[in-house]
Amino acid sequence: MITPNQHLVLQSEKAQKYKKLLDNAGLKGNLTIYKNKQRRWQYTTAGDANSSYLINSVQKELTAGLIMRAISENKFSLDDKVAKFYPNVPNAQNISVLNLLEMTSGLDPTGPMGDAPYNNDDANAQKMIQDTHYNEQNFGKGDYQDLDYILLSHILEKVNGQSYETLFNDMYVYPLKLKHTDFVWADQQKLKEIDFLFNGQNVDMMRSMAC
Repeated sequence: MITPNQHLVLQSEKAQKYKKLLDNAGLKGNLTIYKNKQRRWQYTTAGDANSSYLINSVQKELTAGLIMRAISENKFSLDDKVAKFYPNVPNAQNISVLNLLEMTSGLDPTGPMGDAPYNNDDANAQKMIQDTHYNEQNFGKGDYQDLDYILLSHILEKVNGQSYETLFNDMYVYPLKLKHTDFVWADQQKLKEIDFLFNGQNVDMMRSMAC
């Protein structure tokens, strides 16, 4: 029987290959492979199988899911321009929600994103917009920017009248009964309860909401 904090002794050549790939990639976490409903392989690089880790940009996929749900509820459309929500964003009259989703907005930050010290979500959005630059050459072209998804998270708050955290919990955490999921700004007791494993990296609290 495999204990949660035990590294498996890998027997097969294929398993050793997978382990080497994961180690070389710098993965910090737990990988479990199931086949026919049976656990075939489990490898933990830090913590144990019950530990919680930062998901970083995986959050963007979940934010996109929240956007599509709001669209299905007719709260806005992919074609809506950013000017409908934040008219002071550079070139907001031409940038669509779809542009933000696809990261083809041409927007990029000119400095640290967000309001420091943090006051509230609206002030955070306005400070970020103030420090946003429009690059015409990148409009319509893929350009990976966390900024696009932070804007999407604020748009979600505007159209729903609720915080991003509340929307996220209502769509994912509560229905799926996730017991080891929370936001990095949760109190220390909660982080201890979900066995959060801090990997030592600095966390930008202004960006972690959507990226």
